[in-house]
Amino acid sequence: MFRGLLVQRHRSVITRALRIVVLWSVPLASAIADPLPPSLDRLFPPHAATPIYREQMAELGFAYSAIFDDLEEQDILEARRSFKRFSDRYRQVASLVPEWRDRMPDAALEPLAAAVGTGDIARSRAALLGLRGTCAACHGPNMTRVQQVFHWGDFRKIGAIDPVARQRVSFSALKWSMQDSFVGLMTDARQQQRTRAQQHFREFAARFEALRTTCATCHGAEIPKYAGAAIVQKIAQIGVLLEARPIPAEQVDLLAREVDKQSCHKCHLVHLPAAKARAENR
Repeated sequence: MFRGLLVQRHRSVITRALRIVVLWSVPLASAIADPLPPSLDRLFPPHAATPIYREQMAELGFAYSAIFDDLEEQDILEARRSFKRFSDRYRQVASLVPEWRDRMPDAALEPLAAAVGTGDIARSRAALLGLRGTCAACHGPNMTRVQQVFHWGDFRKIGAIDPVARQRVSFSALKWSMQDSFVGLMTDARQQQRTRAQQHFREFAARFEALRTTCATCHGAEIPKYAGAAIVQKIAQIGVLLEARPIPAEQVDLLAREVDKQSCHKCHLVHLPAAKARAENR
């Protein structure tokens, strides 16, 4: 019993240390990128009925491609008309976010305007391709962040019921508790501590089901694959392995790591960048 208490205390110390490292790393990471312009807020829900900025940027992209299509067809007259529509849209989009106005300078349009004006197809194509550099210079550092901040909801506002603690907790707290239960069942299985491993398993399985319920906050009835039936089945298989005597620790470990790769890791790849972007810009 004393040895079990020491193991539990050691595990708790390590867990707290890891959490301190993670929490203290957030402000350091936040200093790397400049916050997104405040004027973007009014261009996305809930301040706007629709994602205005995304829609306008999409229309700008369509207008750009129309010029390319006209040039491919050797139709310089239509290319001029398409350029006029594009340049009008370009200036309109540029005015939506004053803080980024210098990233969409009117001067960037001049080579293409001159080329289509002369009717030189080859020169117009080259100028059109050259304009991509202006787009890429802004899209590179900002496009993904804008999508992450304004497409996803605020994870900090999501609450969950921890079925083990029997209380409402933050989504983050639920996942930390899940990790504690998950690592606990793996560790105790290696040590052939059946009772404790099974207890950790029950806690993890219950918390994973609570996580699946919480996913519905944003996903509705369409639960993502990384929290779907196949993962639930793998978790159930771990429970079966823990019934064996002795516990096949290597099989438990392999299956648990498969759950980690196919569920935890894949979910984090999608959601952590968005959560980080929101934390940095809100």
